[in-house]
Amino acid sequence: MLISILKAEFHKIVTNKVLWFLFILMLAFNSFIIISQPLSYEAKRIGELSQTTGVKIDKSFKVLLAEEIEKTPYSELKGLYPVILDLKDPLDTYSVVAIGEAYIEAAGYKGNLADRMRSKYQQFQGSVDQKALSDESLSLYFAGHTYESFVFLFRHILGILTFECAILILLTVMSTFELERLSNMPALIASSRKGRKTYLIKGGMAIFAGLLGGVMITGISLALYFMINPYHDVMNSSVSSAFNYMSDFIVGRRPYVTWESLTVKMYLIRSLGIIAGLTLVFGLMAFVVSLVCDHLYFGILGIFITNGLVVALPFIMGSSYPAQRVLTFLMLTPMWLWLKRQIWFTDGDVDIIWPHFETLGLITMMILFTVLVFVSWQYFKRREMT
Repeated sequence: MLISILKAEFHKIVTNKVLWFLFILMLAFNSFIIISQPLSYEAKRIGELSQTTGVKIDKSFKVLLAEEIEKTPYSELKGLYPVILDLKDPLDTYSVVAIGEAYIEAAGYKGNLADRMRSKYQQFQGSVDQKALSDESLSLYFAGHTYESFVFLFRHILGILTFECAILILLTVMSTFELERLSNMPALIASSRKGRKTYLIKGGMAIFAGLLGGVMITGISLALYFMINPYHDVMNSSVSSAFNYMSDFIVGRRPYVTWESLTVKMYLIRSLGIIAGLTLVFGLMAFVVSLVCDHLYFGILGIFITNGLVVALPFIMGSSYPAQRVLTFLMLTPMWLWLKRQIWFTDGDVDIIWPHFETLGLITMMILFTVLVFVSWQYFKRREMT
């Protein structure tokens, strides 16, 4: 019986024309963005160069670069050579403890919040010092084109994909239950104990199908991106390259440093893991709303309003100590994790007092919405039985 229900639910979802239309529309949009904004010619040449020189900038790299310039006298490689010769490790004198103090002063953190911020940056200084000892930042990436390529892939492309995966799984789960309601199936299903249990099976299959759709759209989009923009050995460059940086209005421009040593490939894989987790959270969110709300449009509206309020609250709440405590927890919610995607796996910014905030936030939200699914399921059973 279980297998037949799963097959029937999966068939119902994959034959949903609205979902397929949405999927194709998203894929067309992604393709347009990727094709219309390829890597610069100079960045592609540096990518090709990495196959010969490697990505670790040391004496051997400089010798191979000089030989490559002699063989292929391209202007962009000639311009790269003096930059490489003058390159110094920015982490040798990088003090993140001072950054923590600047954030505390700017935000007006006091008490426990200030202590947490200081503790985070004292821990992070250890990661910075370790990278400085190993010269990790002396990594090629795309040299002078590193920042623009990093932002385009990890902020814009992955940001779009995260949003699309969330929308896709929300509509997949909620439309599945809406079709049941339109056919008057809830009343029939609720007439027996076994029938009520099938709602968990249906919800689980809808979440699985939504995740599968997210995997497909992400896989196709990234395959197109890397086909148009081959990274070659740049995938083995450190994202904490001296050519990469982050900035904000408090401390200005500073090195981009992650807690752990991550190559571009490893950073991408971990980012995709966070995206998959956030997609699952939105699927659980949709399941909760579907169990407690009888109207698709009201349910979708409620989700958008709630998430919109979560985004807006930091801008409308005061700067009192209780308000600041609330705001630090808001940074762990799905919407704020999405908005902070460019600084995943780093120390974060003035709003982030938690080490590894993206992992902590994801785990917290998965536990929270799993509990909410259980609570809403109990509510659903009682409501349908009366």
